[in-house]
Amino acid sequence: MKKIVSIFFVIFFAVQGLMFFRPPEDVLPYENRNARKFPSSLRLTAHGIKDFFSAADGAFNDRMLARKLMVTAYGYLGRLTGDIGSLDFAFRGQDDWLFLGNTHNNCIEKLLGTPSSSTRRTSEMHIQSIMEGAEHLMGLEIMVMPAPNKSAVYPDKLPRFMKPTAERYADEYIARLRAVGLTIADPREALKAAGREQLLYYRSDTHWNLAGAAVAFEHLLAQINALNKYGRLATPAFSLLTQPPFNGDLVKIGNFIQYQARPGDNFQLAWTDETPKLTVTDKDSQMISQGGDAFFMRGDKMVTVVNPAAASNLTVWFYHDSFGVALAPFFHAVFAKTVHMERSCFGTMLPPGEPPDLVVLEIVERIF
Repeated sequence: MKKIVSIFFVIFFAVQGLMFFRPPEDVLPYENRNARKFPSSLRLTAHGIKDFFSAADGAFNDRMLARKLMVTAYGYLGRLTGDIGSLDFAFRGQDDWLFLGNTHNNCIEKLLGTPSSSTRRTSEMHIQSIMEGAEHLMGLEIMVMPAPNKSAVYPDKLPRFMKPTAERYADEYIARLRAVGLTIADPREALKAAGREQLLYYRSDTHWNLAGAAVAFEHLLAQINALNKYGRLATPAFSLLTQPPFNGDLVKIGNFIQYQARPGDNFQLAWTDETPKLTVTDKDSQMISQGGDAFFMRGDKMVTVVNPAAASNLTVWFYHDSFGVALAPFFHAVFAKTVHMERSCFGTMLPPGEPPDLVVLEIVERIF
């Protein structure tokens, strides 16, 4: 018996060794990533040798015999045993919804109403930064939009054992911003109401999708119109076209290698009339693109988008984080000029030229 087992393992590892020489796959679709390549060079240093063998090990693992079968089995085993992933990085809720873990701005502590003193100090630092930024923009109309965490809009999709606190952690800090005279456009209730009829966030991503961004933007416009300063602003007519299933950032963050995306939460925006033709320039007024409808920050801290056919002739300074990307096409359709800047630059980066008609700060809820 011992001889038979020994022969089996000799053959098994010999076959595994031969698998190393087969042509590699470029993409591992069942793991949502590119296959790792064998390193092309070796640096004769301690770190270089370590990196070489680490890369070689990864390339060998991606060519392993029956890897797809083992990965699939691992995914099913996790579901059968109720494995929800890591509460630190990303975890699985009900109906295969994924959520961000506590490593990211202590969002679980805030969700459950158990923030540490360190968490509160960090929140205080962020709120002070916003207030200081607002002081630099004194005299301008400022609108603050907290972008709700996915768990605030779809608490019913959290794991059954996870019970959010009745009072949202961010509410205290939002109230303080309102108390110093900032106008708040908080779309949470609008999103919760609309979310009963349509998926407004990606199941497997941190962010709202275009449907969610549309609801949030309409809430923002309603708050702007309530100021009675700019006439009545309205978003041009559009439709949302269903797109193929989408695997979002939480799949990678939580290492859900066998996650199967489902349809219904991914959309493409289609304007009823002519698609806007945008002129996009960087902070040095150098042309990035002209005549298209695409917009990318490309790592730039300031990007200006001009739409001559916009619904108004207003200029807006739009400070935002990644939630602002899905809002961008709606801004471009309504405002003739949108200056995009990173949220962290609020009040410290001031574009040259004439002041804007409006300043909007979008900030994801978990930052508070």
